[in-house]
Amino acid sequence: MRADFPVVLDACVLIPMPLADTLLRLAGGPRLYLPKWTDQIMAEVSRNLQETFGVTAQQAAYRESEIRKYFGEAWVEGYEDLIPSMTNHEKDRHVLAAAVRCGAETIVSLLFRPCLCGCRCSSRGPGACAALIRASRF
Repeated sequence: MRADFPVVLDACVLIPMPLADTLLRLAGGPRLYLPKWTDQIMAEVSRNLQETFGVTAQQAAYRESEIRKYFGEAWVEGYEDLIPSMTNHEKDRHVLAAAVRCGAETIVSLLFRPCLCGCRCSSRGPGACAALIRASRF
């Protein structure tokens, strides 16, 4: 089976190794979905791995190179012109713009502020909402 259902993975789900490993294995063989992200998302992953988890720059670069090797078609380009028209939280606009550009109807994210879907998950505490967001709503 090889699904071509595009799903944008936000940086926060690519940082914790157990979650990232699970999501990437599901996108491997047999592919259950087509993962999508941007250079901006991957830069956020690398920056957070270094600043929060003490990963060296070389380790973060190696991790990204391995992801590029196995998921080369995951990179979304040409989304930047859509960012200003997004109305969600300013720090998340690039994620939604990427989803719109690649035709993904789903974004996988762990949200710690009022989320894209408007469910006010942050009022229930950090990490309360592991959101699968229908990007087509926007």
